[in-house]
Amino acid sequence: MSAILDPLGYEFFVRALAASVLVGLVCAVVGTYMVLRGLAFMGDALSHAAFPGVVIAYLVGAPFYIGASIAAVGTALAIGWITRRGRLRGA
Repeated sequence: MSAILDPLGYEFFVRALAASVLVGLVCAVVGTYMVLRGLAFMGDALSHAAFPGVVIAYLVGAPFYIGASIAAVGTALAIGWITRRGRLRGA
């Protein structure tokens, strides 16, 4: 039992455990919502769309997460606009 509880003595391990529990809860809720709405591949599309944002941020010298965030949000807004305005069916 000591081998299981020993890592809890380290502060970084406790923080990593708390972060992983929070991420697991949030991803479970968001993932269930996306599947029920028929948007199961939206996460895959956004992750692929964020990559060019990372590349542009690297070329400009900006933080990677900012480039990825701008590209992903822009793509999500574009998908929503096309779904509402266009003659395409969203789900």
